[in-house]
Amino acid sequence: LILARIGDTYRDEKKIKEAVKIYQLVHKRFQVSKGSLISLIRLAEVKELYSSKTKNLIKMSSKEIYEKIIDNSMDNETNHSFSHIAMLKLAGLSIDKEAYEESLGTLKELSELRLSRELKKKRKYVLKNTLEQMIKKEMSRGGYNRIIEIYEQEKEQFLVVDSPELLLSVAKAYKNLNFEKMAIQMFRNIEPSLQDKNKPPGLLLLLSKSLFKDNKFKTAIAALNVLLENDLTGKYSGLAFQLKGEIYLAQKKNIQAIKMFYFALEYQIPECRRVKLLINLAGILSRSGSMQKALAAVREADSLKKTCNTVNSYAYEEAGDIYLDLGYPKEAAANFKKAVAMTKRSADKT
Repeated sequence: LILARIGDTYRDEKKIKEAVKIYQLVHKRFQVSKGSLISLIRLAEVKELYSSKTKNLIKMSSKEIYEKIIDNSMDNETNHSFSHIAMLKLAGLSIDKEAYEESLGTLKELSELRLSRELKKKRKYVLKNTLEQMIKKEMSRGGYNRIIEIYEQEKEQFLVVDSPELLLSVAKAYKNLNFEKMAIQMFRNIEPSLQDKNKPPGLLLLLSKSLFKDNKFKTAIAALNVLLENDLTGKYSGLAFQLKGEIYLAQKKNIQAIKMFYFALEYQIPECRRVKLLINLAGILSRSGSMQKALAAVREADSLKKTCNTVNSYAYEEAGDIYLDLGYPKEAAANFKKAVAMTKRSADKT
């Protein structure tokens, strides 16, 4: 052990050649001893860090050295910890060469062994790194199905790591594949553990919709406010303002609702959603006595409805009611007629 420590001193002083000679001497003279196994670990570590300098000094690769340590210590109960260390090192080498499945397999094998408290912490760290790199690689190439497959297969390992950031990537994968229910469920579980700046706008929008449906208006508004702070590109801001308007409308806070709907109109919103926004806005304006503004909004909605295939009969009924309130019976009749026709077609299909 003393000689091995002398080797460590040389290594720390960057005297690699001298350190290697000491480690090799200890291993050769005191085989299967603790000093020998420590020296083997040091040789493998030095080989990793100084591969070019040690090319002719250390003939074996780091992987071969770690495998040798495992072979030499597995049968000796007092030296088991050295095999555990070597297995952790092998997992780390697998990460470096992007052999993540190999790393995961080694780490799962380690989980079945009796590890010291310190090695359990190190295993958790390497496991977290392995899963993060696996998910990061798949996310970069749009492998959302693979991300979900990894999560479903390795749930137990995800629980061990207990990383909200890692689960956030899985939630994003669910969202990108339109598994909104799963995305919301996962995001709800981890959202309190995340800093506001790390909460993705897309998932915040899904969460806010879910909270709105549950009549949790205050919490939904708070989530939307975080979304608007984080949405630097403005991709989700229009929909966020629209949803805020709908929440205020449900609470009969008409002034706030009108303000939010006008904010939303400043953004690019899909036509069919814009139709709903304009009809909601026209209805509030009409009830508030702003007849000209209401008329402009409902007419814009009318022009968009023609190119939107997902507008339902309810939108035409609402538009008809607004036209009636504004004193335009002809336009109201046209919308009611369309609503009746859509309802009939829907009934015929069932």
